[in-house]
Amino acid sequence: MELRHSFRIMSSRFSLVYKTLLFITITLVVLSALAFSAVYSIIEPIIEGIREMMFFEHIGDAFRSFFASDFTIQSAAFEQVNLDFEAIGKMFVENRNNIILASVLFAIFIFITKTFINIARFPTADVLNNFMNSNSRFGFTSNLIVNFKKSVAYSLVDSLISIPYYLILGLILWGVGELFMLFSIWLGLMTILTIIIVLHSLKHSVLVLWLPMYVKEDKGIFKCLRDSVIMNKNNILRYMGLYVITFFLTYTFTVIFGLVTFGVGAIIALSIVHVLLVAIEMVAYYRFKEEKYYVDTDTVINSKSAVKDVL
Repeated sequence: MELRHSFRIMSSRFSLVYKTLLFITITLVVLSALAFSAVYSIIEPIIEGIREMMFFEHIGDAFRSFFASDFTIQSAAFEQVNLDFEAIGKMFVENRNNIILASVLFAIFIFITKTFINIARFPTADVLNNFMNSNSRFGFTSNLIVNFKKSVAYSLVDSLISIPYYLILGLILWGVGELFMLFSIWLGLMTILTIIIVLHSLKHSVLVLWLPMYVKEDKGIFKCLRDSVIMNKNNILRYMGLYVITFFLTYTFTVIFGLVTFGVGAIIALSIVHVLLVAIEMVAYYRFKEEKYYVDTDTVINSKSAVKDVL
């Protein structure tokens, strides 16, 4: 129910996708240019090595081999990708110090990028809230300007919370990767992806009511964080299933769309996912509070009498 309603709400305010797409694109272009100029000289030997082995061409061949009827072609394509991964692994070992320094800089870049992109979450939530509450249509840009202080506050706190989360996630993935990569690269990658989906789902399930509460209630950012977690403590497992399905679908969509559009589609997909995840949070809050809400211009959902399922 909540996932279906979130899709309908996103579709009703699909213009938000274009506006967040522009915001995310500008942010990524500017910050990526700065990061690349700082990191390129450090990892240049690895980049040149990957380019010389035609790694991305081999990835494309492996993807296209799915549509080939000849199993021999598929086997040869994936065998070449396996050889490429082994060669990349050797390059990483040979350039260990460069990798460590680049990883530190990359982590800083991720933190800054996440903080800037997340600034768009509060105005997105507020625009969706106005639509859901009264079928009103407020602009994203004007909302961002008016609520810039709140947007930055939410983004900074969310990014700070994410630091220990990503550190723990990184340690887990490193340990799992070291273990499973010994047996099979593909088994290791699938295991890592599964762990990422499960832990991301857990994080979002715990914090699902935080942003909506900050948007709708006259409370400070930390009080909203505390109250939302307490209020939602009995529903965490309930939302886990919803987020596992959502992240599996969105990750698959992002990867496939990104591959067939040579990476451009990944940014578009990221914008769609951004609006969808905020819509899920807003729907979760409205249903928890048993408030009525619009899913499109003609349909109002009565949460109090609605069946309490999440799909």
